[in-house]
Amino acid sequence: MRGRLGSRLDRRTALRCGILAAVIYIGSIALMLASALLPRWVGDSPFFIQAALSYLVGFLLAVGFISLLRERAAVTPQHAVRAVLLLALALISGGAVAVLSVIDELTADPGAQNQSSDHVTLAFLLVFCTLGATTVGVLVDGLSACRRMEPGLRAVVGLVIGALASPLIWLSITFFGFAQIAMIIPLIVSARLRPALGPYPMAPPDSYPPGPHPVLSLPDGVRRLSDRRITWIRLLAVSAVVVGAGAVAWAVADRAAGAASAYIAFIPLVAAVALWVSGRRPSTTISTCGPALLAGVSAIGFAATTWSPQLREEFVVAPVSALCGGVALAWTLLVWLPGDRTSKVLVGAGAGMVYLIFMTLSTVMFTQYFLFSFVAVLTPAYGLIILRRPPASDPPAPPPAPGPAAPAHWTQP
Repeated sequence: MRGRLGSRLDRRTALRCGILAAVIYIGSIALMLASALLPRWVGDSPFFIQAALSYLVGFLLAVGFISLLRERAAVTPQHAVRAVLLLALALISGGAVAVLSVIDELTADPGAQNQSSDHVTLAFLLVFCTLGATTVGVLVDGLSACRRMEPGLRAVVGLVIGALASPLIWLSITFFGFAQIAMIIPLIVSARLRPALGPYPMAPPDSYPPGPHPVLSLPDGVRRLSDRRITWIRLLAVSAVVVGAGAVAWAVADRAAGAASAYIAFIPLVAAVALWVSGRRPSTTISTCGPALLAGVSAIGFAATTWSPQLREEFVVAPVSALCGGVALAWTLLVWLPGDRTSKVLVGAGAGMVYLIFMTLSTVMFTQYFLFSFVAVLTPAYGLIILRRPPASDPPAPPPAPGPAAPAHWTQP
């Protein structure tokens, strides 16, 4: 079933999504321009309606680009279908946030604040960002470029990337939806172009068979993990799950304390990943443990900031913590991102700056501690992934296979 659905995610689907996104985008812009002519009692409703339309445009853009990736065999059909289904659920959650905001705008008394509605809106926002992070994680897990990574490590890295990107995606869709035209045009152009014919890279398998995966000869720089190191990785993952679950439960009663505890739980998770990567590739110990140490220092600083209002008001600890996190992110991308050095420096520096700015502003602007600590809130999920896909002593041998044949309609004139 998923294979048939995945085969429909092709260049034609991407083109349809791009055209439909362009039509909806034009309608949303027209709505905003006509908002001055609407009655005053409507208030800010056009803004929230435009935000809901922006969520729909974002969904169509994402489906379009996923279709292009699937057709070019950059991602498996199974992962592409899962990502689209998760995106549909995220669209519903994002639309619910916009609808609730319109209802509050139309029914709220002047100067009154509806606490129950705020809690429901925050819950839908949490669901939206969680589904968005899971979608990115599924795509990273299915990318052919990540095929040589171990399944557990690949899933954790993908979910962390999704957790970093989801709050930014929500902010960009909600407040900067007018900029989506910058993605609509490339999607339509890419869908119209016919890619050169084969060979094509093989997408990763949907899952690896259980049990050890011995290899006859290890690649250069890759080493086997000792049983002691694997035990420590498992123990750190268990501690991250236990402390992280307690932090989520604590956040129900006290969001500041829950956010601080989530950052504390994130530290053993970072240590587990660092032990895994540095053990598998000892030559990268410094470039692995360095960012991990900076990430741990950043987590401690953010935990102290959320726990103590005095530190937050002094505006000293939070920027330093954000700087450590930004440097850790930039360092990681500089080391592990494929490509030439110039591209890696530009991408790493840009990602680090965006993270620094966002985290610094979020300590001041967002009092609910949600966007500020979203990456750490998902710590139990990271730990469970490691426990479900634990490292083996020998790295898994990627299945050798030639590139698949090009789709039939690519050869048509």
